[in-house]
Amino acid sequence: MPAKTCPIGRSARRSTRYSSRCVSLDAKLYVGSYGGEKKWWEQSVAHDKRARLRIEGRLYDVELTPVSDPELVLALDLAYTKKYDMAEVFGEDIPPWRYYAVTLRSRQG
Repeated sequence: MPAKTCPIGRSARRSTRYSSRCVSLDAKLYVGSYGGEKKWWEQSVAHDKRARLRIEGRLYDVELTPVSDPELVLALDLAYTKKYDMAEVFGEDIPPWRYYAVTLRSRQG
């Protein structure tokens, strides 16, 4: 069975969508990104944490906050490696990942 991804988008201001891999750790959801340059959604949430995630057909208004705690980053690396076969995707050159904590937000705000 293929691993699930979490499409990330913005409100009507930005119609482009980006699929990211997500993982749950200690009952919290995280999305990850990799590569030398940050994706457009990462650049966007640096200025405005609001985003929308579509998970299994349901749309959620969320806030994405960068994870900077080195111990949490290591735990997320291990969780991603367990959930997704990174060696199959990237071979021996698995890139460093950046992670973002997902917080559900109220639709009124």
